[in-house]
Amino acid sequence: MKRLFWIVLLLVVLGGGVYAFFFWNKRSACVVPVQLRLVNVLDEALFKDAHIKGGAGVESINVPFEKVKEVAQSWSRDIPVVFYCSNYMCMASGDSVKILTEMGFKTVKAYEGGMAEWYQLGRTDSSYQTEGDARLDYLKYEAKPPVDKKDYVVSAQELQKMIKQVSLLPEANNGACSCRRCGCVA
Repeated sequence: MKRLFWIVLLLVVLGGGVYAFFFWNKRSACVVPVQLRLVNVLDEALFKDAHIKGGAGVESINVPFEKVKEVAQSWSRDIPVVFYCSNYMCMASGDSVKILTEMGFKTVKAYEGGMAEWYQLGRTDSSYQTEGDARLDYLKYEAKPPVDKKDYVVSAQELQKMIKQVSLLPEANNGACSCRRCGCVA
């Protein structure tokens, strides 16, 4: 009988340890609410090759221009959205701003320098972070910004500032996580 007691106790302790391990690991996956949405409106292959890196509170996603209106139906109109495409020659980011503005979104901007400018800036300044292999030739094309800047357009520096501001918000640092294990809670 004593042997059975110790076996059951051992199983409970080990079983509880296994449960605690899995529970602990699930809690360590921090869920940070989206505070800024970066939307690459190029096709999926171009997005996979290179896109602006997201981070805490910054969602970096791909929505091809043809699907912007359809996909945006499910987005909160209160979260700022910044569209970008390849470079200053591409009109899709500006056209996407017009679509969301008509849908009632509060803050919608276009980063018209696009992935090419961001990539080029990142070659000399590591704060312009990208994800992907960045092998396509369009990334090397240097287009000049238009003389007349529209009020819905942000520069690379302005976009970088927006990303940093969101990353410094308490929501981005704390999110929904309370595990203290991943460093997201002070």
